[in-house]
Amino acid sequence: MPSLISDTARRTFLRSVRSNVLAKRRTMAWEDPDLETLLDDPLIMAVMNRDGVRPDDVRAAFETARANLSH
Repeated sequence: MPSLISDTARRTFLRSVRSNVLAKRRTMAWEDPDLETLLDDPLIMAVMNRDGVRPDDVRAAFETARANLSH
């Protein structure tokens, strides 16, 4: 079965993701990222999309956990 994207497009995408992840790692080494920063990460977005998880689902889970911890 032929690939839906070209090798060049795949390499460009992976280079972009790698660059973004490395930049985020440098930032994360100094401070913990907030939820919105994590949800904006292309790699996290790709995994969530693969798993059928929406950003609003994650936000709701965090809100529920926050509410349960405050009781």
